[in-house]
Amino acid sequence: MSSQEIDCYDRRVRHCPTLGHEVEFSYCRAPGATLPCGRIFDCWWEQFDVKAFIKAHYNPQQVAQILAPRQPKIVTLVELIEQARKCN
Repeated sequence: MSSQEIDCYDRRVRHCPTLGHEVEFSYCRAPGATLPCGRIFDCWWEQFDVKAFIKAHYNPQQVAQILAPRQPKIVTLVELIEQARKCN
């Protein structure tokens, strides 16, 4: 682990290409999940050394999960619709 606190960059702000508006790094670091957004490297590399930050705060398995390809939104939507149908 780094001596750098995990929340040291949380107040930095940039435009989120996924959401379409400004977000703080804190959102990208924990977007309603335990791991950062998969686009964190693409979005923050110009602001600070995001690779070093992630390497310091996450283990290799977590980094692999962060970098894993995401399902297309349509697949996720279809899965959610199917789950909702099963609940009714």
